[in-house]
Order: sequence, then structure tokens, then C-alpha cells
Amino acid sequence: MQSGTIRFGFTDLVVPCGFNSNELGRQVAAEWIRTVFYDTITHDKSKGTGGLDASIMFETHRGENNGAAFNHTLSELPEFVSPRFSGADMLALSLVSSVPGCGGQKVPLRMGRIDAARAGQTGVPKPEHNLKSAMTAFTKAGFTQEEMIALVACGHTLGGVHSTENPRIAGGKPSPSNKPNVDSTSANFDNVVVKEYLGSSGVNPLVFGRNETTNSGKRIFGSDRNVTMAKMKDPKTFQRSCATVFERLIYTVPSAVKPSAPIELIDIKPYITKLKPSGKQSGVTLEGRIRVRTS
Repeated sequence: MQSGTIRFGFTDLVVPCGFNSNELGRQVAAEWIRTVFYDTITHDKSKGTGGLDASIMFETHRGENNGAAFNHTLSELPEFVSPRFSGADMLALSLVSSVPGCGGQKVPLRMGRIDAARAGQTGVPKPEHNLKSAMTAFTKAGFTQEEMIALVACGHTLGGVHSTENPRIAGGKPSPSNKPNVDSTSANFDNVVVKEYLGSSGVNPLVFGRNETTNSGKRIFGSDRNVTMAKMKDPKTFQRSCATVFERLIYTVPSAVKPSAPIELIDIKPYITKLKPSGKQSGVTLEGRIRVRTS
């Protein structure tokens, strides 16, 4: 859908999955997914505020949003934003593009989100927070314990931890090349992050890190005695769970927002570039092009 001539071009940034914009240590797909999570997780379900509203554009200076990933993502979206296509919708599309582009299951896309005009509330869970604090943040945003575990697992199957931004977690000398991956297949959307956790042997610095204080993944994964992670050890269950919980994530929006019906791709897309009278009494001439879906 995103190949061929005169294409939209948005997914060029996440194909192949390990694409890094020629910047050492980057992985665009992982950054896009993380940005959506950080923008959304401060939602307050009881008040109907926050969620996926692009308020993170006003929040990158906060300590809970440290790192270049968010500014990278926000700098890549503006050319695609328009009066009919909000920044929040583009963030949703960035996740929807990244997951299947890296081998994951399709996530349904709805439109109609409204961009925030100012910064939202604080409250992003941090690696050093204890389990109770993390669960409180997810519950406030409307997620169950099982959804919390799935979100953290699905959100950490790509990419890694930048030592230049999180030296206590990454360990070693901070440098762009020192970026411990979250699993041994960090450019594939798969359940290796789950298998390595359950096998007590892996590379995830949020699970197997030297500093137990920042092993937030380990605490969250084991919070239900590994019941959820055991289910997600099955590849099909993992993919299905990720698609479901990511759909929940991108539709966690302020209560005033009413998303559209799911958008479905069409096989033939016409683009009319010129429409004029044909010279005959009731005739009309149109010119344009069509794109034919091949996959």
C-alpha cells in the first residue's frame, strides 16, 4: 500500500524495521511506539482528560520524558499534518504503521482525535518507580493489570535503552553505540522479549539489569505471578494481545473525542487532478490517476 510511485511515503521511515535515519543507536519504529505510549499514559479516565492528544509536543522538557526519541518523532510528523489530519491522529498512524511494518499484527485505525492546546498532566511511570506506583498510573489511565503487562511487553519488543539518556539502566560508558536492546531480536515485532524473561536469560536491561531499582519490566511482568506472560509465550497469543492492547492505547482519548469508524483500505484509489466542462452541453472531462493496491 505504501510502495510504488506517488505514494504517501509515511511508512518509508519504518521500513525496514531497523531503519535509523542514519543516526547511530536510533530505531524509528521503536521511537514511534514509545512516543504514543508516553503521550497517552497520563490519561485520567475518571475525569475524561488526557490520552492520545499530542500534548507531548509541550512536554518533552519534563524529566519523565527525557531523551531525544519524542522530539525525533514530532519532527517527522509535521509535513503529514493538515487541518483534516491532526497530530494525534498522526501519532496513532505511526503506531499502526510500525507494528505490522516490523512483523506484528494489524492494529485497526480510527480517526477524529483532537490535538491539545497545552501540556497535560504529569504521571508517566518511570523505571525506578515501585510496582504500586506503576499500577496506580495504569489504573488511572483505565488499564487493567493484564493490559499493563501486555503493554509493557508489546512496547518493549523493539529497540533498546540509550546509555546517553539512561546511564544507570544501560550501564557501561555512555555513547550512541552503547544501546542495550530489549531482546535479541529487537528489529522484529515478536515475543522473544517474553520468552527471554520466562527463561531467565536475556538482554533486556529493564529485566536483567544490574540495578534492581530500575528493573521495572521484571516487576511488572511478574506482578501476576507470570500468568499473563505465560499466555503470551504462544506467538499467536502474543500478536493478538498486542494488537488488542495497542488498539486500546490509541483510542484512550479525552472524553469529548468521538473517533470515526475503522478505516478500511480500498483496492483502487482515484485521484482527480482536473475537472472541467468537455465542450458538449452536458459533458464533463476529468483527468487524474489511480493507484491499485497489490498487497
